[in-house]
Amino acid sequence: MILEEINIMHESTNISYGTGTVTINANSDSLTEVAAPTIRVGDYDELIISCLTKKELNDVFDGAPCEITFNYVMLDEAPSAQVKAKFDEFIAGDTSLSSFSKGFYMDVTAQKTIDSDVSIDIYNLNNAIELQIEIPLFLRKDGRSFACIANNMGVCEVLEDADEEADTLSVSADCVGSYLLLYKDSSISPEHNNTTHRPTQYIFILGIIALLALWFAIDKLHKQNK
Repeated sequence: MILEEINIMHESTNISYGTGTVTINANSDSLTEVAAPTIRVGDYDELIISCLTKKELNDVFDGAPCEITFNYVMLDEAPSAQVKAKFDEFIAGDTSLSSFSKGFYMDVTAQKTIDSDVSIDIYNLNNAIELQIEIPLFLRKDGRSFACIANNMGVCEVLEDADEEADTLSVSADCVGSYLLLYKDSSISPEHNNTTHRPTQYIFILGIIALLALWFAIDKLHKQNK
């Protein structure tokens, strides 16, 4: 079954750099039944420095126009059998990931143009940048935590969630490629918490009853001695 792209989201931001201007585009698509997530960069200046060479930075600083485009495509399945096998192998070899479940895949590509119409593919960034990924509604749940695996040309790395917000995943990444979002639920449910608190509550109530009984006994004894 082939799904058409739905809810394609496009954001464009212009950043001044020296006498030049950098246009940063973010395109979020979805090849699933779920709308494309909103994805933002934490620091646009850091993104520019991470995507351009020193010569390109100098050219833009001197006035050359620049455009940087990031494309994020949400997928139900890995983009290829080889990518899936690599993710599965990596997860199997990391015991800390055994309690996580798979959420969704994401394919990330990036290009840049400097003072021309020639587009240059970006495979690695000079520095890590912060990506803020909106968690789809169907994956949000109280007590749930998230992580992400980045696969850049066969090299996998776990990206930990840098914030505690239930609706976003903030990771620091220095590459494009394939990503796999993971999630896990707390081993202690709210019902379990309530159950564990009940013995303490019962002891407290019994203590009050015992004190009342002792008070009545003392009061009765005091009246008999009068």
